[in-house]
Amino acid sequence: MRPFAAVTNLSDLYCRALLPHEVVLPVDEKTSLQPRTRKAKTLPPEPGRPSPQPG
Repeated sequence: MRPFAAVTNLSDLYCRALLPHEVVLPVDEKTSLQPRTRKAKTLPPEPGRPSPQPG
């Protein structure tokens, strides 16, 4: 597939609604990435916003 055609096909997924029989499956697994520790504390939510649930 030529680069322009590949980009066109990919951008098509983001620029239109999918049909009922279509599905997008991400397959770019990055197993070498490790979670990093935070450099700063998590800030509390703004007033009136729910706090995130640990999960």
